[in-house]
Amino acid sequence: MKVVLISFITVLFCFTLSSYEVRTPKQEVTFQEVPDSIMNWINKEISKSKKTQITEYSIDNIFKTDSVRIVGYIKGYNKNLGFSSGIIYHENILTREDFPTTIKVHEDGRFEADLEAIHPFMSYLSLNKYIVRYYTEPGATLGVIIDWNLLTTQVRNTNNDKPPYAVEYFGIFKSLNEELDRNPGSSPDYRKLNEYQKTVPPSDFKKLQISIWDEQRNKMDSIWTERKISAKAKKTFTKQSRLKFRQLPV
Repeated sequence: MKVVLISFITVLFCFTLSSYEVRTPKQEVTFQEVPDSIMNWINKEISKSKKTQITEYSIDNIFKTDSVRIVGYIKGYNKNLGFSSGIIYHENILTREDFPTTIKVHEDGRFEADLEAIHPFMSYLSLNKYIVRYYTEPGATLGVIIDWNLLTTQVRNTNNDKPPYAVEYFGIFKSLNEELDRNPGSSPDYRKLNEYQKTVPPSDFKKLQISIWDEQRNKMDSIWTERKISAKAKKTFTKQSRLKFRQLPV
């Protein structure tokens, strides 16, 4: 029973931790065109986190209630852009509860948010309707630097896989976040599937759902192989997509 539960949780939270570089929270980072004072602030906030990566997840360490901190900077920000806050649509996948969290954007372009998590998760920042995806875990501080001009002009998930990048990440999950941001994932066409659900028998709908998942998986496998993404990122993408498809009614 314990083995089955651990396996289920591994699928549910979409990760294995065997394939990307381990970085310490105290690692100093630099970024061109970001003021020294801002970069120092980001480094300082990241260094406060004592979170370390878990080499192997189990039922004993996968759940941990702790705060998650996100700090960052928006290059090109000014008050004339018309927003001084953003939002994180955070969800507890176990209970299906939503916990929207406000992102405070300062006049100098810095932003920060704090939320509580009980397990590792993928989510996104919403800033003036523009989306920045991220992955993090309880106890971690994630640094994010956004080039507003690139973010608002790039077609996200299609041409953001080559430099210059609209988003840079810092902290112990830097490498994983960069791969997740710069490679396409897969999501069901909920509107189309909901229409099918109304017009076909449940057994046929389930078969259709599985065939769409298989088609999407094969498509993504081809792209990921061509781009040579890490096994960690590939498994995270696959398990996240699988979770999305399993959430559909059958």
